[in-house]
Amino acid sequence: DSQSLDEELRLMYVALTRAKNLLYISYPIVSRQRSYDDYMSNPSRFLQKLPEDLYERIRLIEELRPPGKLSAQKKQLGGKKSASQSEETDNFNRDDLPF
Repeated sequence: DSQSLDEELRLMYVALTRAKNLLYISYPIVSRQRSYDDYMSNPSRFLQKLPEDLYERIRLIEELRPPGKLSAQKKQLGGKKSASQSEETDNFNRDDLPF
């Protein structure tokens, strides 16, 4: 809708004009809306309007997790965060990530 587009443009403008030396812009590869459905995210459409010699694109994750893996985990957890999940984050291991 036009309000969200205007807000996206306003936020991009504020970020670009307030940066002193460097500006890091990031976005999630997979995001979730209120319906709890996962979808692929894209960077702001306004980044395409920037001259390419002014920025460098860095991809931190080259491969996405297999489709459906997160959905299976979500069903298993019932969509609610438990105390044991909080404890699991204290023992974080890169191999535990779903991608």
